[in-house]
Parts: sequence; C-alpha cells; structure tokens
Amino acid sequence: MKFDDVFQLEQAAWPALLADTAGTIHRVNPAARNFFGPRLEGDSVSLASIWATENGFTPEEFLERTEKSPAPAQPLKLRGKGIVPVPFSTSVCPVTTGGEKFFLLQLFQTTGTAGGAEDKIPAVEGNVGQKQKLDCALQLTRTVALDFNNTLTAILGHATYLLSKGPTDHPWRASLHEIEKAAERAAVIADQLAAFSAEEKESHAHATGNLNSLLRRTAELFQTPQNSGLAWSLHLEKQIFSATFDEAKVQQAFVKVLEDAVQAVKPDGRITI
Repeated sequence: MKFDDVFQLEQAAWPALLADTAGTIHRVNPAARNFFGPRLEGDSVSLASIWATENGFTPEEFLERTEKSPAPAQPLKLRGKGIVPVPFSTSVCPVTTGGEKFFLLQLFQTTGTAGGAEDKIPAVEGNVGQKQKLDCALQLTRTVALDFNNTLTAILGHATYLLSKGPTDHPWRASLHEIEKAAERAAVIADQLAAFSAEEKESHAHATGNLNSLLRRTAELFQTPQNSGLAWSLHLEKQIFSATFDEAKVQQAFVKVLEDAVQAVKPDGRITI
C-alpha cells in the first residue's frame, strides 16, 4: 500500500498529517502547509517542530498513549505561523503501510486564538455544518432516485403492455422495444443513484412507514386508461402497525407482482389485493 492510498485528504479544509511512531512527519496536506508554514519545511520534519510545551508530554508519548488507548478526539496545542499555541481537537487513526505503522492526524481548531487571519481554519462547528449539508444532498438524491424510478415504472408498464397486446408485425414494435430498453437502462441509473446516496451499511436507507399507503400508491400506477376494463379490489388491514423498510425496494417488489397480475388476467378481469 502506498502513501497516496492512505493519505487521501489533499482537498480537506482542515490540516492533516501522516507521522510514524517516532513522530517524523511523512505527508501533510495543503491546509497543514498553509497553517504551519515554515515549521513544516525541510526533508525530515518531526511533530516536535509544531509541538507546544503546554501539552505536558512529548509527541512520542502522545502517539504511544494513543496506540494503547485510542480515543475519538483528543485535545492538543500546536504552534502555527503565530506565536500563541493553537488548541485543536485531534483525531488520530493508526494505519499500516509497507509493514510499517503510521498515525493519521486530523486537526480541528476549537477556538480562534491563532495569531493571524491566515491561521484560521474551519472549526468543529463548521465541519458539522458541512455534514448537515451533505446529509441534505444525500436525502435529495434518494428522493430524486425514488421519483425517477416511479416514473420509469409507468413507462415500462405501458411499453410492456403495448408489446404484449400488439401484433408481432406491427411497424411500431421496434420503437416500443427501444423505449423499453431505454427505460431499463434508466432504471439502472436510478438504482446507482439510490446506492450512491445510501448511508453506511444502509442503516438509514430504511424508514418507518405504512405498507398500506405504499401499496395504494403502487396500485394507482396501474390504473390507467389502458387498464380501464380491470376491476381493482383492495382489502387491507385497517389496524396495520408501522414498519421499518426500504421504500424503493419494497415498491419494486409490489410493482413486479402487479405487473404479472395485469398480464395474467383478461382485459375485463378483477385484481384483488
């Protein structure tokens, strides 16, 4: 594994350093170079060059203690371009590359005690705000993927219905096949959007909802003029409990069942749900 595979924070707005167990710094991102300035210049730079005596322990002691008892965030004071040490909330992650152990340090400034405006970096609150914006963007992506998938369901349903009812030698049959294939390709894109916006291990892809409401909405997609001869009968549990489920996946299952039902019955048949 190369350093580039481990150190992927080049575009981060906060300083990040990659150091070995002896405290020698091997990689820094632009935010760190901007904040610490000349203190990080040279071929062999150690954490001691930016370390503040107010910490009460050496960089080596800090890394050794972190390795034995890791913590999500630890307070540190480091020296930037200014004279006054700057307090940070420091995230330390042990990594191994080439059989050697390193520590990835991400530094989040907790107060504005830096010596100049050029030393200021986004505080922890700023990073929380960025996460909230990202969560909103992911939620919007999930909503777009679901709505897009619902629209494609109608397109596929109509195209499949016309193909099943039309003669094999109809001059428009080739165009209907192209519509069907294009909709299927678009459905793959919708699935990719949904997968991209899924949270870690899909822990937030599931939401609490009512299956009756979802089933009603899905059935309405098939109640089109082309299916006007069909009689629909819904017998749903009135006191159904709320359930936690992936709405997109459950709706896809409902759509497949109803598609099969529409194709199986006669034009004047009845479908009971």
